[in-house]
Amino acid sequence: IGDFRWWASDIESAANDYEKSINILENLAIQNPENETILVSLTDSIINKIKVISYNGNYGEAIRLNQELLSKIEASEKIFPQNLKLKRNKALTLIRIGYDL
Repeated sequence: IGDFRWWASDIESAANDYEKSINILENLAIQNPENETILVSLTDSIINKIKVISYNGNYGEAIRLNQELLSKIEASEKIFPQNLKLKRNKALTLIRIGYDL
């Protein structure tokens, strides 16, 4: 739902939806730490949340969160080294850090 709100320029609601998604997926990841789908979905939701933070001009916070996310992605890559979505998310995160500098 957050993506639809983002596309409709309902930024505050999108941020809330992404945060809810992250909370749900973090709980699922704790219960299922080796579930590839959950880890990738969590990464996607965090990327979307950071996108909203950056869009709102809070670049310092966006960079900090992207650096934390990068660590999470790298840890997930150790478990799932062949996952292309994680590799794409890592590249996207590096690009976003450069963009927000």
